[in-house]
This record gives sequence, structure tokens and C-alpha cells, in this order.
Amino acid sequence: MERFLYDSKISNEIDHLLIKKHELTSFQLMTLASRDIFNKIIHQFNDKNNLFIILCGPGNNGGDGFCLAKFLSDNNYKVKVIKTHPKESFHGDALKALQGLDAIDEIFVNEIPNSVTVIVDALFGTGLNRQLDQCSQSLIDAANESNAFRIAIDVPSGLCGTSGRIFGRPFKADQTMTLICNKVGLFIGFAREFTGKIDLIPIFNDTTALIAEKKIKPKALKINQSALDFIPPSKETDHKHKRGKVLIIGGFTGMKGAAFLAAKAAYRSGCGLVYIASDNHHFSPGETFLDESLTFSYSNDLLIEKINKGEFDAILIGPGLYEDAVSEVAFRLLIESKVKKVIDAGAISLLAKWDLSHLDNAVLTPHHGEASRLINLSSEVIKNNTMESLIAIQEKYNSVTVLKGAGTLIATDDIYICVDGHKGMATAGTGDVLAGITVSLLAQGASCKQAAIAGTYIHSKAADYYAQDNGKLGMIASDIIDYIPKVINV
Repeated sequence: MERFLYDSKISNEIDHLLIKKHELTSFQLMTLASRDIFNKIIHQFNDKNNLFIILCGPGNNGGDGFCLAKFLSDNNYKVKVIKTHPKESFHGDALKALQGLDAIDEIFVNEIPNSVTVIVDALFGTGLNRQLDQCSQSLIDAANESNAFRIAIDVPSGLCGTSGRIFGRPFKADQTMTLICNKVGLFIGFAREFTGKIDLIPIFNDTTALIAEKKIKPKALKINQSALDFIPPSKETDHKHKRGKVLIIGGFTGMKGAAFLAAKAAYRSGCGLVYIASDNHHFSPGETFLDESLTFSYSNDLLIEKINKGEFDAILIGPGLYEDAVSEVAFRLLIESKVKKVIDAGAISLLAKWDLSHLDNAVLTPHHGEASRLINLSSEVIKNNTMESLIAIQEKYNSVTVLKGAGTLIATDDIYICVDGHKGMATAGTGDVLAGITVSLLAQGASCKQAAIAGTYIHSKAADYYAQDNGKLGMIASDIIDYIPKVINV
């Protein structure tokens, strides 16, 4: 269940299915959810001297907050409630929950004491799709400035539970307790800045079975360690030609480091041979920084010849590539060839330049800036609509697409989301490393889907292993490469 991600609309449908199956009222479901949140919170903060402040909005998320406050009060914990609207603005289950709080103090935003231990956000949950109102924004700002531990119920207020876009300045949670099913918006877009640690509160043990029975398809799936199953098996009797031959087209004058990072990452990921094709005056003995790489001078005619002969199992084109380095004829031949390929960096600009729209056996790996050139949208629009942008690229180019960023997205027959990795990866060359890992897996026999999913997992997990040993900041792209064997040899 933890692996499946749903949008806000589907999560509401699942709520109603559970209500029907378990013969509950919606208020009873709200009470059960709040009970489980209460149990989890007091497991972490069980000192009766702790002060809890619950921020409650007018909808069902606020109702969750009121029910939680009652559980805390009934168990002799100190709790105060801040509601954003007068009592007459509340209706339905939220009003019913509010009516049970006669013995609990209400306070105002300017009264948040320094002694507060935990602030719980129950303002909007999954229901917000507009800018925060002034009262709620002021309340969230005050909470974010507090030294208290901050917990969001379901989704931090100000964050969209479907797209991961933000409305105003969201509640910055240290922990998000999301109910019944994981929401896709907690893992994409701007979410990582605001969710903190994400814990799923399932409430029922049969939710997964019910979803399967009703054939409810998730919006996306989290990538996990099972991605390593996509790494092609090797034999003790293999030789280098059996392990896959990679060609990297790139590393042109001034940008040779990009090709070398990709080549080293490809070797570390298990392929047998890596060739680098670059401009003819560029390489000299001792300058490749990677003794295992085989280099030759690039020419359009030579590329055409080698593609036609089928000399390579997979090709990576783009890292350190100038737009005018490859002819349209040679590029079109590569794109249309059956050889498996990764298209990255400079080659993505060529796709946009020549308006090529049907790729064969390809993995596209744009970051947001490169994606903007492919579908003629600004980077800002793409950041706020990552899922829609990913699908638009995949549909236009008919290829497996990896949209890089915090919460990298992969479009194949399904949508996959990488939940590993960290902010230290925002440094030059990490995209070249990902491209190198991916093309290596292709050369070893993985499909485009398998290589994209496994490559993304290996890349991010290697970065996490480095951070465990050394911290996040100060990591460079080559550090990720050094940790690839630790990931793939589990």
C-alpha cells in the first residue's frame, strides 16, 4: 500500500468505499483517523507536561483536528485549539467534532506561547486548490516561526495533494501523517520542502484488498529496492563484450568532464566497454581521467557507419555536446535506429531544434529547463505541473521519459516517482552520472523502462549512501559514482 500514490479525488473515493464496506458514518471514520493520529503522536510525545496546539480549518481536516484535540484532552494532555473561522462557519462532521470541545481552551494566533511542544496543522488537508486566505497564512507563518515540532494531518496546508504545487507559504511540517493512502502531491513538485517525514496512517488493514477489488489504479508508484530486479544478471564466465558496449557521443571542447562522468558511471554500473566519440583535437594521452574508456574522433559519417554496422548495444548522446556538432542526417539516423539510446543534455536541444517527435527505443532525461524546450512551456509552469508536463513529453516523443528534479518522475506504461536522493544532488554533473548509469543498463540488456527505473533508483540511492557517510552538502557528482557498487551489490 505504501508504494501506491493517489490524487486527492481518488483518495476521497477510497474514503467513501471504506465507509460503505465497514458500515460507518463519515464522522466515525473521522474519529478513527484521529484516534490513530493521537496514538502515534503520544508514542513520540508522551510527557503530560507537553503543550499541543491544534490549528483547525472549517472543513473535514479541521474536524480531524478537533477530534484529535478531544482525544488529547480526554487523556489528560494539555491542548489548545486555534480555529480560523467562527463556530457558525462550521458544518457537518467538522461542526459535530467542534461541539465536543467545550472544555478545551481556544487561543488566537498572537497567543502562541513559546512553551508549545507540538503544533498540529489541521487547516485544509487535501482540499486546498487556491491561494491561502490572509488569516490562514498569518497562522501558518506564526507556526513556521515557532520552535515547536510541527505535524501536518494528511497534507501540509498550502501544498496541493495532487500536484505538489504551493499556494502561498505552506505549513512547514517536520512530519506529515497522511490518512488511508499516500497522496502523490506529497512526493512531487515543491513537496520535499514542506512534508518532513511522511507516515501513512492506514486506519484499516483491508484497504489494499479493497482497492484491488475495485480495480482503482494509482496515479503513480514509488520506486523502491525492487527496481534492482531490473539489473540484467551476469555470469561468472562473461567477458567484456558480453557485458555490453556503450557509445557516448559528447565531451566536446570545454565539456569533456560530462562524458567522462557518464563513462565512469556506466562502468561502475556493470557494462563491459565504453567508447567516447568527441571532437578530433580534444583528447591526448593522460587526459581522459578514465583509463578504461576508449575514445575516437567524432564525425557524422563515422557515426552513421558504426550505427549501420550495429557496433554498440546502447548509445548515450548529449553530455557535453554542442548543438552544431551533429548533423541533422546523422542525428535522425540515430533517433530512428533500433539501437537503444539515452538522449540527454545537448541532444535534447537538437530534438527541439529539428522538431523530432517519434523516438524508437529511447530514454529521454530532461531537467525542467530542458523540458521547457521540448513542450514550449516555461520552467516555472513545469515546476508547478510536473506530472502533466511529464505526460506531455512522453506523449509527444513516444519514449520513456525521466523528468529530473526533487521527486524525479518517470513515464512508462505507468508513472513512477523517486522518493530517494537529497538536496546535495543539485550540483554539476549529476545528470551525466544518471545518463551513464541508464545507458549501461540498456547495454547490458535492460529495456528502456527497466533501465530508467533502475537507473534512477541506483543514482539516488548512491547519493543517499554517500550522505550517510559524509553528509549532504559538499557532495560532487563523482562521489555518487563511487557509491554505485554499494547499491547494486546488495
